[in-house]
Order: sequence, then structure tokens, then C-alpha cells
Amino acid sequence: MLFINPAACGLFGVDCEDVLGEPFEHAIPAEGEPASYQLHLPDGLVSPLTATSIVSIWDGREATIIQLQPTMRPSVPPSMPPAMLGSRVSEDRLRTVGRLAAGLAHEVNNPLTFVLANLESLRESHQAIRRFIRTLRVELATQEAITPQSFERITADASLQEVIDDAADMLTDCHKGMHRIQDIARSLGTFSRADDNQAEMIDITRVVDDACAMVFNQIRYRARLVKRFEPVPMIAAFPGRIAQALVNLLTNAAEAIDSGAYDKHRIVVETRLEGDDLVVGVSDTGTGIHQDDRERIFTPGFTTKAHEGGMGLGLTACKRVAKEHGGRLEVHHLADGGTRFELVLPTDTGLTTIEHRRDSHPISEAPLKRLRILIVDDDAMVLSALRRRLRRRYDTVTVLGGVEALARLSEDPGFDSIVCDLMMPEIDGKSFYDAIEKEHPQLSKRIVFMSGGAFTPRLRRFAASVPNPVLQKPVSREDLESMFSAHGDEDESPSVVPEA
Repeated sequence: MLFINPAACGLFGVDCEDVLGEPFEHAIPAEGEPASYQLHLPDGLVSPLTATSIVSIWDGREATIIQLQPTMRPSVPPSMPPAMLGSRVSEDRLRTVGRLAAGLAHEVNNPLTFVLANLESLRESHQAIRRFIRTLRVELATQEAITPQSFERITADASLQEVIDDAADMLTDCHKGMHRIQDIARSLGTFSRADDNQAEMIDITRVVDDACAMVFNQIRYRARLVKRFEPVPMIAAFPGRIAQALVNLLTNAAEAIDSGAYDKHRIVVETRLEGDDLVVGVSDTGTGIHQDDRERIFTPGFTTKAHEGGMGLGLTACKRVAKEHGGRLEVHHLADGGTRFELVLPTDTGLTTIEHRRDSHPISEAPLKRLRILIVDDDAMVLSALRRRLRRRYDTVTVLGGVEALARLSEDPGFDSIVCDLMMPEIDGKSFYDAIEKEHPQLSKRIVFMSGGAFTPRLRRFAASVPNPVLQKPVSREDLESMFSAHGDEDESPSVVPEA
């Protein structure tokens, strides 16, 4: 056992710390097939439990999450006390996260497979090119001149043209694969912000796209995913909560369709504008909702999937999210089978957002002077990659972490721009900024922050309030150069690149 929560410890009647690392003494149920446990408690009573499992990833390895429920608890309580509802919300979120983690691991592993294979091949290509260069040097050392014929012979012996063509193809594939992983990471970042209390101006189409990326592995074997996105205005909203609601709707749509008939089924996701309302629709060609259940689908705790570990809270959460934004959740039962849910949001949600500066600065083709750049990150490989990317055009200095950065600046503050990661141990981005404002105030406006998206509440508030730009990792050289160009121009104040 790698983890056990207090509720499970209470059911088993054990101390959590005593059982970590110990074997699980009960049979592990197959995913989707509930098992029954008979727990013999110290007071002589027998407690029957129902166990369901979810295959997920823990510390990079496949693991199983086991969810326990007292067998005597009704799957559809007529009324649910707030305490029980809160507990089941937590259980439902655990189930959702476990299922999404397994699906996203599959989606990431596909591009990782061919990217790693291509990188190994590129390493061999690099060795082949080095052998060609050595052969060419030997020829130059032993002959007065190399004729076109001898050069062609050396090239043919090394299969140089084939090596170069293959390398170009592999680099293109690697680039596409990493963009797929980047999209998945972005969708995770959106979903992880469900508890944010600060609204933002968002592009709803992008949030919908992120939700589709998260659930795609559950859809791809059941139905064809069709996206119909019409131009819609940006709205003030909580992006994480919208994403969570859409993940629930998409998951329900996928689970309404039995696998094995992909060609016959579709899940259609659409965005459109209807008057003053923005509508996000999710429709499926599945089994639909039974007539007897239609009046109860928004009742907290109602579920037709109790045998699969369903909690009956997904649609309740979706309805709550719609209400938080001044909107509503509608359900339409399609005549030919299937269901369409529509999240209807007013274009003016009435939510207050933080104003972001969005002025952009044109990218300079060539700096007027060779700028000095300090890059601060706690990942040595990120530092190496950025140094290689920038060193031909800038005097680039890299330091590992905020402590080393402040020590370097105390001795040498002469930098035109500072690129600093937000999430670092010991001294994070906010602490670094506060120290710079105190010790080197002339440098505070020259800081460009980078973020991998994993904010703490403290850093999230800081990123929303600081006037400096915050670029989303992976950052491009073009985005960084627009910042450097602004800092290098003494006649203009630092500017902010539009948010990634």
C-alpha cells in the first residue's frame, strides 16, 4: 500500500502510518468489477464493504486506486446530508482524476514512444555525420585536392544524403510529438485550476479544446469526435471550473456509448452565439437517458453507474458551475437516441477579472547591441537548453536557483534582462522579485517570469498582480526576444507579451 486516506483507515480500523508499505491482504478487484470485503473489526462485528478499482499512474508506475464503500449505504440516497455530500465530492474527484490520469498517460506515451525512438536514431545519425567528417579530413590530409568524384564517393559510402533526409523527417516528427505533449500539459493546467477564485477573460473555445484533449482517450475507441466551433467573444469566467464541467459532460457522453461500434457513433462538441448567450453543446449518439430517470439526473447522488463506482455528482457539479457564471445547464433528449447537454453562459457573466496588460513589442531582427541576459531556473537542463538557444545573439549567464541568482547579482548587477522561473525551492519567483526591488530596483522591471503552470495560491496571486510578463513554458525564443528588445530600448518602457 502506497497511500491510504483517513476514511479508509477508519473503515479498516488501523493506523495509516502502520500499514504504508505493507501488502494489501484482500483480493484486488478488476477495473469495473466490484468486489466484496468482509472486515472483522476489533469489537467482533463484521463490516461488509464494496470495493471498486481504477487503474492509474503513481510515481511514474502503473498502480491501482481502490475505492471502498459500506455495502449497506444506498446508491441513491433520498436526501444527502452536507457532510456525506462533501465526502462523496472528494471521492468523485479522486475517481475522475484517476481515470483522466490513466487516459492522459496513454496519450502522452504515444508521442513519447516515437520521439524517444527518433532521438535514438538521431544520435546514430550524428555519429554517421562525425564519421563522414573524419573521413573527409583524412582525405584532405593525404591528398592535394579532393575531386568532385572523390567527394561523391565519400558521400555515398557514408549514405550522407539519406542520413540528412531521415534526420530532417525525424526532427519534424519530434516537433509535432512535443507539441502534442504540450497541448496535453496545457489542458492539465486548465483543469487543475478548478478551485481558483479569480475569474479571467477566457477564450471558451480554447477551454473546450483542452477538455476534449483530456477526455479524448475515453472517446477515441467509442465514437468519432466532431468539433464545430463558431467565433464567439471572450467572457469573464473561471477557466478551471468550466473545464471540469466540460470534462464531466464529455465523460458522460463517452460512457453512454458502448465500445465496438466506432463507425456508428459520434460525439459532437460545438460553440455558438445565441443572442447574448454563449452556448457550449455536447451531444452523443448513445443510449440516451431512460424516461424514468430524466427527472432525477440533477439530483445529488443519483447515478445509474453505481456498479462502476459512479457517485452521481457530475451533472450536479456542471449545473453549479453554470449557475456560478449566471448561466444554466440544459438537457435535450434527441429523437433518434442520444442526448445533448448545453452549457448556456451569458456573454456578460458579471464576474470581476484582473486587468492584464497586453501591449506587444515587435520582435527585433537584430539587437542594436549584444545584450546581457541572466537566466534563473532550478532545472539544469532547462538552463542548458535556453543557453544554447540564445548564446549566439546574447551574452547569456545561467544560474541554478534563486539563491545563486541573488548572490550573482550582488556582485554583478549589469544585466539588460532577467528570465526567472516562478516555481523554485528556497527562493521562488515572488521572493526573488521582492529581493530585487529592495536591492536592485532598477532591475525589477527587466524581469521576465516563466511558469510551468503549477502555481501555489501565493504565486498565482503574485502572477496576476505583478506588472512583469509571465510566459508559459515551454517558452519560444521569439517571445523572449520580444522582451529583450523592449528592455534593450532605453526610450520605451518594458512591455508585456499576450498571455500564452
